[in-house]
Amino acid sequence: MTATEYTIEIAISLEQNSELNLIELARRVYQRRGAATLPNRKRKPIRSDEFIDGPETALIELAEANPLFEQAGVHLKRVGCGPSSGGRASQSHARQKSAAPDIYRR
Repeated sequence: MTATEYTIEIAISLEQNSELNLIELARRVYQRRGAATLPNRKRKPIRSDEFIDGPETALIELAEANPLFEQAGVHLKRVGCGPSSGGRASQSHARQKSAAPDIYRR
């Protein structure tokens, strides 16, 4: 059975006073899911404040942690987030799922 690949784009607005709440929530979610590790760090966990360093990475973490995707059988291949420029989001903070990822989850 072949899989069809889709791309979705969601534009959001985030008030500056909500950024800290977003980042804190994403860090808690990251810690619950199990810290990521890098192979060159001998599988030493990456601290949440290093991994979630701003609103872009916080939004990516929450998208990847959404249980509804897994429940529906949806596999995220790439997740990107950045400031909107001309109606299109940049891919400045992108994570890609691959067969040999550089970042590992426990």
